Order: sequence, then structure tokens, then C-alpha cells
Amino acid sequence: MIKLSITPIYYISIILPFVSVIVCWIFYYSMHNKYDGRIKTISETVLYFPETRIFGVGLSIESVFVFVLILIRNTVASDLSVKKNIRFPTLQLFMKIGLIAIPLGIFSLCTITLLDNAPIHLTGAFFFFIGSIIYFTISDYVLRKLGMNISLLSFSVSWLALGFAILYMTLMSMQKFLSAGAIFQYITSLLIFVKLFLFQYDIPNHNVQITKNNKE
Repeated sequence: MIKLSITPIYYISIILPFVSVIVCWIFYYSMHNKYDGRIKTISETVLYFPETRIFGVGLSIESVFVFVLILIRNTVASDLSVKKNIRFPTLQLFMKIGLIAIPLGIFSLCTITLLDNAPIHLTGAFFFFIGSIIYFTISDYVLRKLGMNISLLSFSVSWLALGFAILYMTLMSMQKFLSAGAIFQYITSLLIFVKLFLFQYDIPNHNVQITKNNKE
């Protein structure tokens, strides 16, 4: 039996999007930025080459890691639910939907820009931001009810992300506060990836086990 550590995936899941966005900003603000007196959202800074390619590749890889991390979390919740005979059918259904919707949202928003197709891009952003936050709050509740010790930090990050997401969406709807809305978008994004990193501390130590069958 071979045991593979999952820990590197948690670190990549927080480092990769951060590095991708920073590199995109470097190119955008040095090559394409036309100052109009406001701070731009992430989506507005990845409209052109090479930013669009960097963002697309980086976040596409991230979507795979997010899928893996959510799958692990869902599997732990499912196993505990069976072991303790405690069922949350509706909530666990939402968790299963999140397994597909969140990575798909990341993939859509990073591969299809606002210039390519704004409705698809914004739909992907919705599934990423709102889908992630709904998933966080529901999975925190389910795991707590199943006996997992969700730390105060991890629990707080879920609700902080919700609060900043509401502020972000509210301010972005008002012309005078677009810069503030963009800042809150950055904070919301950071909190989402911090929460993904904290997933590892919400459940027991885990790894991937590969069993080799010896055929005689």
C-alpha cells in the first residue's frame, strides 16, 4: 500500500490563484491599463493577452484542485453520515451540487472573458463566489453536526466571505462605489481560497492510499 499526502494540494490551492492574479496585474498595469480614476475588478484586468492566457491556465488548473478538495470533504461527510446514521439529505445534495458547480464556475470565468461572452463569464463568477460561500456554510454545519471540530477561524472565514460578497455585489451596483466594490471582490476571493486551504484542518488527517494487487 502506498500513501500519498494531500497536503501539497491545499498549499497549491491558495498559492496558484494568488500568483496567477498578481502576474496578470503586472502585465495589465504595465501594458494595457488606461487610467479612468477607479480600481478595476479581477475580470477587467484579464481581458487581453497575455493576461487572459495566464489567468485561464492558472485558474483552470485551480478548478481541478478545488474539485479534489471538495470531493474529499464530501466523502468525509458522507462516510460519517453512514457511520453515525445521521442524514442530511437536502444539505448533502447541495454539497454534491457544489462539487460540480464551483469548479465549473471557476473554469467558465477563467476561460471566457467579459469580452468573449459576458453572460457566461458572470454566471461562472456567480457559481464561484456565491456557490462557494453557500457550500462553505452548509458543509460547516453538516460536519459540525457529524462531530467534526470546525475551528473558530475556519467557521469565521465562511461568514466573513459571505459578508464581503454582499458588500461587493451591493457596491458594484452603484457607479460611485465601483472601486470599493472591486476591493471587496479581492477580499472575498482571498477569503474563499483561505477557506479552501483551511479545509485540511476541518477533518481528520487524510491521504490517498493506493493498493497494489499482487497476482499470483
